[in-house]
Amino acid sequence: MPIATLNDEPVTVRLETAPPDGFVTIKRMSYGQSLRMQEVAAQMHTSNDGDKGQRQFRVEAGIMLSQLYIFKCCLIDHNLTDASGKKLDLQKEAGLAALDTTVGAEIQDLCEKLNAGEDMAPFLVQSGSTSTTDSQAKSTAQSSL
Repeated sequence: MPIATLNDEPVTVRLETAPPDGFVTIKRMSYGQSLRMQEVAAQMHTSNDGDKGQRQFRVEAGIMLSQLYIFKCCLIDHNLTDASGKKLDLQKEAGLAALDTTVGAEIQDLCEKLNAGEDMAPFLVQSGSTSTTDSQAKSTAQSSL
């Protein structure tokens, strides 16, 4: 019989928006977690208009809350810091508020890709890999010999 439970093995992916060596380690959400995230994202409220006896519905988007929930479920580790070198706590609103928009958008995109079952191979951090600058320097040094 087919296995239908979550394979939540984490993957470490490089961040193009946080050079030279920015990374996040993320894992997939379960189906139940993704449903809960949708609940968090859109909270519906009802109220009665006493004078007319009509019921009113109001939907509030919880974008910050839903992103915090996604990061709490998916984000296992990272090496992102503030200007003083302190590691950002991306599971708190203050951490997201301090995060550069492009870096945050890239992390969100990577979480979405992973949760959609997309191939993460192009984004994976290779163990023992060197930065492009190091590789270019070695190549230049070898060609000048």
